[in-house]
Amino acid sequence: MPRGKSKAQNDFDQAHRYSCVSVKLHSFLRDEPFWPSVHRLLDDAAHSLSKLVFEAYILANQHVSRYLDKGQPLPEIDQSFFNSCLSLVSDSKRNAGSPELQETAEQYFVLRPAGFPVVNTKYLSCAMASLAKQMVTMLRNHIVLNVVKRLCDCIRFKYEEIDNNAEAKEFLCSAMYEEDQQKVTNQMREFKAWLGEHNPFWENMVKKNIPYYVGKLFEIL
Repeated sequence: MPRGKSKAQNDFDQAHRYSCVSVKLHSFLRDEPFWPSVHRLLDDAAHSLSKLVFEAYILANQHVSRYLDKGQPLPEIDQSFFNSCLSLVSDSKRNAGSPELQETAEQYFVLRPAGFPVVNTKYLSCAMASLAKQMVTMLRNHIVLNVVKRLCDCIRFKYEEIDNNAEAKEFLCSAMYEEDQQKVTNQMREFKAWLGEHNPFWENMVKKNIPYYVGKLFEIL
């Protein structure tokens, strides 16, 4: 069997070669008579989604704070959780999520400014699912990127003899990885006992244990 493309195949590919040119939607449609109406609809949708995310984050923070204040284990903070938060702060439904989350939503609406309209999500259901996915991704990335730094700040505050980030990170590494127990100080054992076996240097472990790390970061405050 001959290898590679035949002449006929190459000729066909040359005749059907495509290119892509990036262009903004405004530049593409600005001369169309319907563009002003479409532009207004897109602006309204963008404003509604921004407002929806803003309120959903407030509700999520309020709900998590209730658990932290009581010293209770946090609920799973995943895409379903944020999707419920988005639903509860909109006009879509009031029975989304767990009964505890619904109770938090009732408290939230008591504190919410009177007369402040909720977002109409009649045509935004698909966008809400995408928003929930983005919200949980941003939360995970935030924890992953900042957990080691926050723990190092905690180490510097707790142990005054450690006065810079490099020493604090070395302390944290030794507490989590050092196998020679003669090199492990009592302070390292104390800190590891508080932090537990969830290694903050392992990105996947942090992502799988977001509620745990949120609780630990709250204890640092």
